[in-house]
Amino acid sequence: MFFFTAFSLDDFNYNLTSINSIKQLAVDYIKLDARQFGDINANNNYNYKLLESINGINHLVGAQTIIKCIDNPEIIEPLFEIGTDYVQGYAIEAPQALNNS
Repeated sequence: MFFFTAFSLDDFNYNLTSINSIKQLAVDYIKLDARQFGDINANNNYNYKLLESINGINHLVGAQTIIKCIDNPEIIEPLFEIGTDYVQGYAIEAPQALNNS
């Protein structure tokens, strides 16, 4: 029997120490909060370029990027352009209750 486990980091805070840490961890997913980046609608603004760089670092170390708290549908296209792997939030779909009955 085989088991597959994936390792995710949620609410990851990018700073020099964190960036050096992820190089040594076998991280599959890094989840970032879109609210950290503010406006990323224009592909030439600071926040767009910052998120593009972070996504590139994630991919370089073999991790996929998940951007959560997407409440504005206008930022979905820029996230697609950046190469974000997954998005999550009200702009995609409202959270659903699990029906365990």
